[in-house]
Amino acid sequence: MNQDRVILAHSMNGKPLTDAHGFPLRLIAPSKYGYKNPKAILEMEYVSEHQAGTWSKIGPYSQDGTILPGTDHPLEFGKKPHRISGGEITGY
Repeated sequence: MNQDRVILAHSMNGKPLTDAHGFPLRLIAPSKYGYKNPKAILEMEYVSEHQAGTWSKIGPYSQDGTILPGTDHPLEFGKKPHRISGGEITGY
């Protein structure tokens, strides 16, 4: 991933990450959904081609995990994403 603001974090507030926050290493990609921000990275493999993971294959989100403004993704299995006018979703 070659984008601005993407970081690999090993500490927070000057201290090593705790287990709850992703020790020993965590990927932070603000433009991606949370499932694309893995915690507790123990090893990495660099590859020359994109490889789709589980949620990219079966999830209702965008294929590469980029947040789509104006789209609601219901958490209930089988429900489809739908367009919203913006703002916070307060009811279904």
